[in-house]
Amino acid sequence: MDNLQNQLTALQEQIATVQPIQNIDYQNGTVISGENGSVSQLYEQVEQSVVVIRGMMIAQYDRFGHTYYSQVQGSGFVYNFNGQIVIITNYHVVNDAINITVTFANGNAYTATVLGSDPYAELAVLSADAPQEEYKPLEIVSSSTLKVGDQVMVVGTPYGLAGSMSTGFVSSLGRTLTAETTGGYVIANVI
Repeated sequence: MDNLQNQLTALQEQIATVQPIQNIDYQNGTVISGENGSVSQLYEQVEQSVVVIRGMMIAQYDRFGHTYYSQVQGSGFVYNFNGQIVIITNYHVVNDAINITVTFANGNAYTATVLGSDPYAELAVLSADAPQEEYKPLEIVSSSTLKVGDQVMVVGTPYGLAGSMSTGFVSSLGRTLTAETTGGYVIANVI
């Protein structure tokens, strides 16, 4: 019985030293940690900044020579780059796409233009013909302090389903990735 009591006491001491999970608040570009935040609160703060990006792939031909078009879509987010409001997305979403549109969380859609892209970073930057009040920019913070095992949250629009959220953990840092969606480009330092 004493052995069980000793194990219980040791477990209680371990529990007492566990730190609370840090909750992140991106309001005003600051990061706040503590016990009062929640994942749902964080979602509410970023959901208006996430957009759906859709476009048509440049004409392709089937084996009979018939022309066909296919739709592409993905997620993006609004960002203020030195006073210029832009939308950040993945390179593969807009590569070779035409008739690109950006749809905001409220359902309003606007024509978008690719300002630049980098296949080696798997990133593209867009501008949209939207009124200023549509934009709710996110703050980009440094990922240099991330560690394997840190909790992360992803808000996006998979398959065009706006308002989706998942949580998980950083599983690895500094990996190199070669994927079909990147056209065979090698992406370094992947989280």
